[in-house]
Amino acid sequence: MEDWQLITWILAGLTAVILLGTVSFKIGLWSGSNNADSDSYKDLIKQAKGSLAGIRNDIKHLLGAMPNPVLDSEGPITLNDLGKSVSTTVGAKEWAVETTPSLEDTVTEKRPYEIQEFCRSFVSDVAFTAEQIGRIESCAFDFGINRNLVFDVMMIELRDALLARGSTLVANENEDS
Repeated sequence: MEDWQLITWILAGLTAVILLGTVSFKIGLWSGSNNADSDSYKDLIKQAKGSLAGIRNDIKHLLGAMPNPVLDSEGPITLNDLGKSVSTTVGAKEWAVETTPSLEDTVTEKRPYEIQEFCRSFVSDVAFTAEQIGRIESCAFDFGINRNLVFDVMMIELRDALLARGSTLVANENEDS
């Protein structure tokens, strides 16, 4: 091999090494910038999740502040027209009248608000029969409301029955005296 050929091979090899080094360096820079972008995307996603959680809490707060569709709350809480229809359909008043005698001793010394709160917890804790659950769910479906709203109606009917029964008992006691 002649000198000029050897020099050409050396220059070609040196060019190839420089070219490979440059390409490797550029790939490293590109990869590093992608990793940095990846980290910033991860930060952006974390911020978005936090913002969405805040928005979700705001929506829950707004929905909680919306009026109950079956109750009028202009004190004391009463059933509106929809609530009365739900009550009739599910038989809430009849259920309340049947249930009242077993609860009278429990609420004798309670004030009206305490009776209302007692009724709220009683309705949520009572073990309804399968037939009653079926009527409650059917009623909720027919009126396009959730079961909790039917329970609200039942709570008001029970409260009213207990309060009416309590005032009747007090009147009877006063007559006996």
